[in-house]
Amino acid sequence: MPTRTAADPMALLALEDPELLLDAVTVTDARGTITAVNRAFTALHRFEADEVIGRGHDFLRSGIQPSSFVAQLWRTIAAGEPWEGELVNRGADGVLRTVRSRITPVRGPGGDICNFVAVQREVGSDADDQPAGQLRVDLRGRCTYADARAASLLRGDEDAVALLGQGLLSSLIVEDAAALREVVEHTHSTARAHHVDLAGPAGYVRCTVRPDPTSRGLAAGPVAQVTCEPLANET
Repeated sequence: MPTRTAADPMALLALEDPELLLDAVTVTDARGTITAVNRAFTALHRFEADEVIGRGHDFLRSGIQPSSFVAQLWRTIAAGEPWEGELVNRGADGVLRTVRSRITPVRGPGGDICNFVAVQREVGSDADDQPAGQLRVDLRGRCTYADARAASLLRGDEDAVALLGQGLLSSLIVEDAAALREVVEHTHSTARAHHVDLAGPAGYVRCTVRPDPTSRGLAAGPVAQVTCEPLANET
């Protein structure tokens, strides 16, 4: 694949495979025509992939936000700058949903914009309010997705990008890194959820590792979903 660059590494992950991200993803070409969505997009907006691929995003507009707002959004991303904010979208079921959206321009080898990647999460959803962190980890322990909450628990900051790739294992003490890899492999082989407690900067973190059936057939291979929560102090 030709080298592509983006301000947000998550956008490059989405280009590799939108299913690597747990949030709703749309990928468009430089004209704004949708070329790919993931299952989370379908679950959020109730549109099937074959209903939206080949279209622009106009079908999601609710009319709540003025055309000047949308025009400013497009001026920002067309200039090569990421845009982040809240949008009010109308789903296929007619329901209005407010989503927190980040739209990242992606540049091709020549420096021209070749794609836009939008990552969305519903405001006020369980996932948005959930204090647990979310990760995806493959069988080698490579982190393919992380959110800011997971970074906060395991690193002490909100730099989720720093956990990607080998960053997750590098953030842990050697014994914990080995334990996490072992549990991920065991989860895959048994197809059952397992727990592992990892040392974080503010205390131990209970990580629940579950098989991720949506990862079957991904180029990156099977991955596990990992939910991270602070371990309550025992008295």
